[in-house]
Amino acid sequence: MNRRRKDSGFTLGEIMFVVLTIALLNVLAIPAFKQARLDSLATVTASGFRAYSDGFTMHAAETGQWATRAARTRLPSGVDGYVDSKQFSAPTPVGGYWRWLGPTRRQIRRGNISAQIRIVGIRKGNIELLERIDEILDDGNLGTGQLTGSKRILIFTME
Repeated sequence: MNRRRKDSGFTLGEIMFVVLTIALLNVLAIPAFKQARLDSLATVTASGFRAYSDGFTMHAAETGQWATRAARTRLPSGVDGYVDSKQFSAPTPVGGYWRWLGPTRRQIRRGNISAQIRIVGIRKGNIELLERIDEILDDGNLGTGQLTGSKRILIFTME
């Protein structure tokens, strides 16, 4: 009796099939994860703009004027009850920092009263991410509307 011993283990074809399957899953999954991350960063940033806009607008409605300008990451005096100073001074989800720009005296004299919430010093300048934030808040075009910007700055104007 001549019995052959069957080797235990995987053949080269089986291993190649598994490797190709994993590679295919990576090709399909990685873009979906990147898009989910982009959407989440855009949503959190847009939420920050809305929260700060609401806080500064409530302050203006109750006091009759916009808050004064403040140094970067600092809140103007009197706004603490309306805007969370810890979150405002923390880095933004897209990098950089929050900045409040109330109207200047010149704007007030001219009657052109507007204020801005900015993100200055955005780390990567990912235009796709910034356009996604604009889609959530405005018209999807960084060159027009209430939210404007470029690779390193976003400006949300309130009138």
